[in-house]
Amino acid sequence: MENKFEISKNYWDEELLKISCCRITIKGDLDLKDIKEISQDIIKYDFITVVNKKLTIQNSVILSTIIGIYLADVNIKYECKNPTSNKKILDYKKIVLSKDSNLISQVKSISNFEDSRFINDYRLNALGGIKVYDKWIDTAVNDDRKFAIYLNDNNEVEGYILFKENINSIIIELINVSHSIQNRGIGKKLINYLYYIAEKDNKSVIVGTQLTNKIANNFYRKMGFIQTDVSYIYHKWNI
Repeated sequence: MENKFEISKNYWDEELLKISCCRITIKGDLDLKDIKEISQDIIKYDFITVVNKKLTIQNSVILSTIIGIYLADVNIKYECKNPTSNKKILDYKKIVLSKDSNLISQVKSISNFEDSRFINDYRLNALGGIKVYDKWIDTAVNDDRKFAIYLNDNNEVEGYILFKENINSIIIELINVSHSIQNRGIGKKLINYLYYIAEKDNKSVIVGTQLTNKIANNFYRKMGFIQTDVSYIYHKWNI
C-alpha cells in the first residue's frame, strides 16, 4: 500500500531562507493517526510546505484545524500533448538558445512573478523569498536546462523561457515577457518556438502556473494546453 504522505527536508528552501525547512506531500486521505505522526515530525522545522494532491474535505479540515497550516497557492498543471508550430510566426533571428552572462543578467532584470507564493506570503518575502528566482536561474545556467531568449533589434532581452527536455516531454519552468512590451505576441512566439522543437521529436509540452494568474491560464488555454493536474500548497511556520 502506498504511503499516504511523505516528509522530507527541503534543502532548496533551507539554503535560500537560512532556516530549517521540510516538505510534506499528501497522497491519500489522512486520519488522526497520520496527523499525530506528522505533528510530531514537523516540530523540529521552522518552515513547512505541504503539497496536497488529494484534496478532500477530510484532508482540508484536518490539515487546517489540527496542524494549523494555511493555503498559500493553487498550482495548475497544463500539457499540450501534440504541439504543432505555426511556421508563419517562427522567428529564428530573434529567438536564441543562450546562456551568455549578459543575456542572463537581462533575463533576471525583466523577471516578474507577482503571483508567486514566495512573494505573496509576507514572511517568506521578508526572509528573501523573492530571491528564489535569481537562484533558480543561476542554478539552471550550470546544468543542462536551456534558455530560449527573445531579443529585439538592439539585442536586448524582451522575453524568455527556461525549459528542460525529457525523453517524452519539454517542461517549461519559467516564462516571462518584459512588462513594458506585453500583448505584442512575444509569449506566443516563444511557446511556438518550443512547439517547433517538441514536434520534431514527438514530445509534449508541460507548464504550470498559479490559479490566481488569470492572464497565464487564459494564455495557455489559447495556445492549446489542457489542464491535467492541480496541487494545493500550504504553509506553516513554527517561528
